[in-house]
Amino acid sequence: MFPHHGPGFNHHYLHHMRRRGPSRILWFMMGGLSVAWWMKAKDAKNSAYVNWNEEEWERRRLGWAERRKDWEAKKASAEASGMSVAESTVDTAINALNDIKTKLAKRREIQDKDEPRIV
Repeated sequence: MFPHHGPGFNHHYLHHMRRRGPSRILWFMMGGLSVAWWMKAKDAKNSAYVNWNEEEWERRRLGWAERRKDWEAKKASAEASGMSVAESTVDTAINALNDIKTKLAKRREIQDKDEPRIV
């Protein structure tokens, strides 16, 4: 078939490469269609924003300003509640340590009454 390839050339590889052709074209067409669909969807989404009038833009802008104020108020209250939780936790820990200190002092007094300490 191809005399210049020599005796070791297997012509079956050539037929196998020819069979890949239509599948590559099919994948190329599917890729092109998906890109076209994606671009059309993106343009439709962008055109929805372009068609807004000044009132719509102002309403949207004010809506975001209100949302930002609400978010900042929630953030401030969360910080305040977080600080109060932290303060109460520290107070609880200090009270627990004071209780332990008092118990140890009482125990020392009892031990000193029973057996005097030798230093």
